[in-house]
Amino acid sequence: MPVSNSLENQIRHIYLQNKYIIILNVIDTKGFIPNTTRKDSASTKQILHVSLLTDEQKNVTGIINAIKDLSNRRKDFEMHIIGDGLDRGKLEILAANLDILSKYIYFYGTIDDAELKNFMTNSNFFVLNSTRETFLIVCEEALSLGIPVISTICGGPEEYIDEDMGILIRPKNHEDLVNAIYYMLDNANKYDSQKLHNYIEDRFSYDVVSLKLYNVYIYQL
Repeated sequence: MPVSNSLENQIRHIYLQNKYIIILNVIDTKGFIPNTTRKDSASTKQILHVSLLTDEQKNVTGIINAIKDLSNRRKDFEMHIIGDGLDRGKLEILAANLDILSKYIYFYGTIDDAELKNFMTNSNFFVLNSTRETFLIVCEEALSLGIPVISTICGGPEEYIDEDMGILIRPKNHEDLVNAIYYMLDNANKYDSQKLHNYIEDRFSYDVVSLKLYNVYIYQL
Protein backbone atom coordinates (compact mmCIF):
# COMPACT_ATOMS: atom_id res chain seq x y z
CA MET A 1 0.00 0.00 0.00
CA PRO A 2 2.37 2.76 -1.16
CA VAL A 3 1.33 6.38 -0.70
CA SER A 4 1.89 7.40 -4.33
CA ASN A 5 2.29 6.01 -7.83
CA SER A 6 5.86 7.21 -7.76
CA LEU A 7 6.65 5.11 -4.69
CA GLU A 8 4.84 2.13 -6.22
CA ASN A 9 7.02 2.34 -9.32
CA GLN A 10 10.14 2.34 -7.17
CA ILE A 11 9.00 -0.68 -5.14
CA ARG A 12 8.04 -2.62 -8.27
CA HIS A 13 11.69 -2.80 -9.24
CA ILE A 14 12.19 -5.01 -6.17
CA TYR A 15 8.81 -6.77 -5.81
CA LEU A 16 7.47 -6.99 -9.34
CA GLN A 17 4.73 -9.56 -8.71
CA ASN A 18 3.07 -7.85 -5.75
CA LYS A 19 -0.42 -6.38 -5.95
CA TYR A 20 -0.34 -2.65 -5.22
CA ILE A 21 -3.08 -0.34 -4.00
CA ILE A 22 -2.38 3.35 -3.49
CA ILE A 23 -3.43 4.51 -0.03
CA LEU A 24 -2.76 8.23 0.32
CA ASN A 25 -1.31 9.73 3.49
CA VAL A 26 -3.96 10.96 5.91
CA ILE A 27 -4.19 14.21 7.86
CA ASP A 28 -6.63 15.58 10.41
CA THR A 29 -8.44 17.94 8.05
CA LYS A 30 -10.69 19.10 10.87
CA GLY A 31 -7.57 20.43 12.59
CA PHE A 32 -6.45 22.33 9.50
CA ILE A 33 -9.21 24.80 8.67
CA PRO A 34 -8.65 27.94 6.54
CA ASN A 35 -8.34 31.24 8.36
CA THR A 36 -10.99 33.41 6.72
CA THR A 37 -9.63 36.52 8.45
CA ARG A 38 -6.09 36.22 7.04
CA LYS A 39 -5.16 39.52 5.38
CA ASP A 40 -3.91 38.48 1.95
CA SER A 41 -3.60 42.12 0.95
CA ALA A 42 -0.91 42.83 3.58
CA SER A 43 2.00 44.81 2.18
CA THR A 44 4.57 42.18 3.23
CA LYS A 45 3.79 38.69 1.94
CA GLN A 46 4.75 35.70 4.06
CA ILE A 47 6.36 32.71 2.29
CA LEU A 48 6.88 29.44 4.16
CA HIS A 49 9.16 26.42 3.83
CA VAL A 50 9.21 23.53 6.31
CA SER A 51 11.65 20.62 6.21
CA LEU A 52 14.59 18.92 7.91
CA LEU A 53 16.86 21.16 5.78
CA THR A 54 18.72 18.26 4.17
CA ASP A 55 19.93 20.31 1.26
CA GLU A 56 20.73 17.46 -1.11
CA GLN A 57 17.06 16.45 -1.09
CA LYS A 58 15.19 19.63 -0.13
CA ASN A 59 17.39 22.03 -2.16
CA VAL A 60 16.95 24.91 0.28
CA THR A 61 20.02 26.48 -1.36
CA GLY A 62 17.85 26.87 -4.45
CA ILE A 63 15.20 28.69 -2.42
CA ILE A 64 17.80 31.03 -0.89
CA ASN A 65 19.27 31.87 -4.30
CA ALA A 66 15.78 32.53 -5.65
CA ILE A 67 15.02 34.86 -2.74
CA LYS A 68 18.26 36.74 -3.41
CA ASP A 69 17.23 37.19 -7.04
CA LEU A 70 13.76 38.37 -6.06
CA SER A 71 15.12 40.77 -3.43
CA ASN A 72 16.78 42.68 -6.26
CA ARG A 73 13.42 43.09 -7.96
CA ARG A 74 10.96 43.73 -5.12
CA LYS A 75 10.89 44.20 -1.35
CA ASP A 76 7.39 43.10 -0.33
CA PHE A 77 8.04 39.62 1.09
CA GLU A 78 9.65 37.52 3.80
CA MET A 79 10.79 33.89 3.52
CA HIS A 80 10.27 31.91 6.74
CA ILE A 81 12.20 28.63 6.97
CA ILE A 82 11.21 26.22 9.72
CA GLY A 83 13.13 23.07 10.60
CA ASP A 84 16.52 21.90 11.71
CA GLY A 85 19.19 19.56 10.40
CA LEU A 86 22.84 19.13 9.55
CA ASP A 87 22.74 21.72 6.77
CA ARG A 88 21.05 24.53 8.69
CA GLY A 89 24.32 26.29 9.59
CA LYS A 90 25.56 26.14 6.01
CA LEU A 91 22.26 27.57 4.74
CA GLU A 92 22.30 30.42 7.25
CA ILE A 93 25.86 31.28 6.22
CA LEU A 94 24.79 31.33 2.57
CA ALA A 95 21.89 33.67 3.33
CA ALA A 96 24.19 35.91 5.39
CA ASN A 97 26.80 36.03 2.61
CA LEU A 98 24.07 37.04 0.17
CA ASP A 99 23.05 39.80 2.61
CA ILE A 100 19.46 38.56 2.92
CA LEU A 101 19.54 36.86 6.34
CA SER A 102 17.10 38.59 8.72
CA LYS A 103 16.17 40.94 5.88
CA TYR A 104 14.25 38.59 3.65
CA ILE A 105 15.01 35.13 5.09
CA TYR A 106 14.35 34.00 8.68
CA PHE A 107 15.34 30.65 10.20
CA TYR A 108 13.42 29.30 13.22
CA GLY A 109 14.69 25.80 13.79
CA THR A 110 12.31 23.19 15.22
CA ILE A 111 9.05 24.49 16.66
CA ASP A 112 6.04 22.74 18.19
CA ASP A 113 2.92 21.78 16.26
CA ALA A 114 0.85 24.72 17.48
CA GLU A 115 3.49 27.23 16.41
CA LEU A 116 3.87 25.53 13.06
CA LYS A 117 0.15 25.64 12.39
CA ASN A 118 0.15 29.34 13.32
CA PHE A 119 2.97 30.02 10.84
CA MET A 120 1.14 28.10 8.12
CA THR A 121 -2.17 29.83 8.82
CA ASN A 122 -0.60 33.26 8.47
CA SER A 123 1.46 32.47 5.37
CA ASN A 124 0.43 33.48 1.89
CA PHE A 125 1.88 30.39 0.23
CA PHE A 126 4.16 27.41 0.77
CA VAL A 127 7.30 26.50 -1.21
CA LEU A 128 8.69 23.00 -1.73
CA ASN A 129 11.86 22.74 -3.82
CA SER A 130 12.79 19.07 -3.35
CA THR A 131 14.68 16.91 -5.79
CA ARG A 132 12.76 13.81 -4.68
CA GLU A 133 9.81 12.90 -2.45
CA THR A 134 7.24 10.12 -2.13
CA PHE A 135 4.28 12.22 -0.97
CA LEU A 136 4.94 15.07 1.53
CA ILE A 137 2.27 15.63 4.18
CA VAL A 138 3.23 19.26 4.81
CA CYS A 139 1.86 20.22 1.39
CA GLU A 140 -1.43 18.52 2.33
CA GLU A 141 -1.53 20.52 5.55
CA ALA A 142 -0.88 23.82 3.78
CA LEU A 143 -3.60 23.15 1.24
CA SER A 144 -6.04 22.09 3.95
CA LEU A 145 -5.39 25.46 5.61
CA GLY A 146 -6.24 27.14 2.30
CA ILE A 147 -2.62 28.00 1.44
CA PRO A 148 -1.56 27.47 -2.22
CA VAL A 149 1.65 25.56 -2.86
CA ILE A 150 4.65 25.84 -5.17
CA SER A 151 6.13 22.38 -5.60
CA THR A 152 8.71 20.68 -7.73
CA ILE A 153 7.74 17.65 -9.78
CA CYS A 154 9.68 15.33 -7.51
CA GLY A 155 7.77 12.07 -7.24
CA GLY A 156 4.65 12.54 -5.12
CA PRO A 157 3.28 16.07 -4.70
CA GLU A 158 2.48 16.37 -8.41
CA GLU A 159 0.00 13.53 -8.01
CA TYR A 160 -2.33 15.75 -5.99
CA ILE A 161 -1.27 19.32 -6.80
CA ASP A 162 -2.63 20.90 -9.98
CA GLU A 163 -3.13 24.44 -11.27
CA ASP A 164 -6.08 24.95 -8.91
CA MET A 165 -3.87 24.08 -5.94
CA GLY A 166 -0.70 25.98 -6.88
CA ILE A 167 2.22 25.76 -9.30
CA LEU A 168 4.37 22.78 -10.29
CA ILE A 169 7.94 23.49 -11.38
CA ARG A 170 10.94 21.51 -12.57
CA PRO A 171 13.48 20.41 -9.93
CA LYS A 172 16.75 22.35 -9.74
CA ASN A 173 15.38 25.04 -12.07
CA HIS A 174 16.18 28.52 -10.78
CA GLU A 175 14.11 30.36 -13.36
CA ASP A 176 11.01 28.23 -12.71
CA LEU A 177 11.27 28.83 -8.97
CA VAL A 178 11.83 32.57 -9.24
CA ASN A 179 8.96 32.99 -11.69
CA ALA A 180 6.61 30.89 -9.55
CA ILE A 181 7.38 32.85 -6.37
CA TYR A 182 7.06 36.15 -8.22
CA TYR A 183 3.65 35.10 -9.54
CA MET A 184 2.46 33.91 -6.15
CA LEU A 185 3.44 37.14 -4.46
CA ASP A 186 0.83 38.90 -6.59
CA ASN A 187 -1.73 36.13 -7.00
CA ALA A 188 -1.77 33.82 -3.96
CA ASN A 189 -4.86 35.60 -2.65
CA LYS A 190 -6.77 34.61 -5.80
CA TYR A 191 -6.84 30.93 -4.82
CA ASP A 192 -10.08 29.87 -3.16
CA SER A 193 -9.01 28.79 0.34
CA GLN A 194 -12.21 26.87 1.01
CA LYS A 195 -11.87 25.05 -2.30
CA LEU A 196 -8.31 24.04 -1.37
CA HIS A 197 -9.50 22.73 1.98
CA ASN A 198 -12.43 20.82 0.48
CA TYR A 199 -10.13 19.22 -2.09
CA ILE A 200 -7.89 17.85 0.66
CA GLU A 201 -10.80 16.81 2.88
CA ASP A 202 -12.39 14.84 0.04
CA ARG A 203 -9.18 12.85 -0.53
CA PHE A 204 -7.06 12.75 2.62
CA SER A 205 -9.37 12.99 5.63
CA TYR A 206 -9.59 10.29 8.31
CA ASP A 207 -12.98 9.16 7.01
CA VAL A 208 -11.86 8.79 3.39
CA VAL A 209 -8.51 7.07 4.01
CA SER A 210 -9.82 4.78 6.76
CA LEU A 211 -12.56 3.54 4.42
CA LYS A 212 -9.94 2.69 1.80
CA LEU A 213 -7.92 0.78 4.39
CA TYR A 214 -11.04 -1.01 5.58
CA ASN A 215 -11.86 -2.11 2.04
CA VAL A 216 -8.35 -3.44 1.54
CA TYR A 217 -8.42 -5.57 4.68
CA ILE A 218 -12.02 -6.74 4.45
CA TYR A 219 -12.51 -7.18 0.73
CA GLN A 220 -8.90 -7.71 -0.39
CA LEU A 221 -9.32 -4.98 -3.02
